[in-house]
Amino acid sequence: MRTQLACIPCLIEDVRSAADGLISSEAEKEKAMKSLLRCLAEHFSTEVPPSYHITRLHRRLKKLTGEKMPFRNRRQAANEAGVRLARIVGKKADKMSGFRKFSFLARWALAGNAMDFRHVGTGYHFDSEKIEDFFSEALESPAVNKLQQIYSLLRKADHILYVHDNVGEIALDRLLIGELKAWGKYVVSAVRGGPITSDVVMADAEFVRLPQASDEVIIAGPDTLGISFAEMSKTMRRKIKEADIVIAKGQANFYCLSEYKDQLPGEIISLFRTKCDVVSNLFGHSGHINIATIL
Repeated sequence: MRTQLACIPCLIEDVRSAADGLISSEAEKEKAMKSLLRCLAEHFSTEVPPSYHITRLHRRLKKLTGEKMPFRNRRQAANEAGVRLARIVGKKADKMSGFRKFSFLARWALAGNAMDFRHVGTGYHFDSEKIEDFFSEALESPAVNKLQQIYSLLRKADHILYVHDNVGEIALDRLLIGELKAWGKYVVSAVRGGPITSDVVMADAEFVRLPQASDEVIIAGPDTLGISFAEMSKTMRRKIKEADIVIAKGQANFYCLSEYKDQLPGEIISLFRTKCDVVSNLFGHSGHINIATIL
């Protein structure tokens, strides 16, 4: 998906909200926003995915603030909440099998995509029972639901590349990967090489013990929002072409993979919660919806 003019307000609000959380002085916030708006105006194009613009803006913001790991405390709180929730979900999944178990874990992994603290706030310290209630919609069918077709594709695959998105939800991804491994699949996890907003880096993967679940955990590239075909690591370029199936979590990964899917030999599965009507409308819906589809 390429950037649309309707994306402009969201690009601005995303980075404004981030600046609000990183800069205390109103005068410094104004100075930062002027720099960020100039950056957007100078580089704006409808020829690239929206995530490319968000990446550039957040890199500029990191440089302006000197923050090497923005939102460190929120990121860790999300990971801790995800681990607590995964314990509950995992115990329930252990009593299931077949498509029922896969669907249950996939819907929880999908609903975990709402653990983007830019959109749901900072209440990740609440207890496990409240977390489970908060994500109870995971038990409902996604608005766009191709889980049965996805299940059939995955059962036939040998090599799967799992492209992760947010901190916190990665603990739920780990459960789904565990099920794929139980089927005898070779699963490679891809995380970001540097922090940006709430995207997962290697330290987050290690915290939720993802290396113990996946066959490999690789760096997809530098601090890009979602993966980037322009800045993809050599390892990622090789793995994404070797994969029978790519499972892409999150809207930013949807942006990129939907735009460049013709360059990939394997099937692409997209699991995410929409953040805006621009994307929801592509699927004939409006508002924030859960999507499980094949691109």
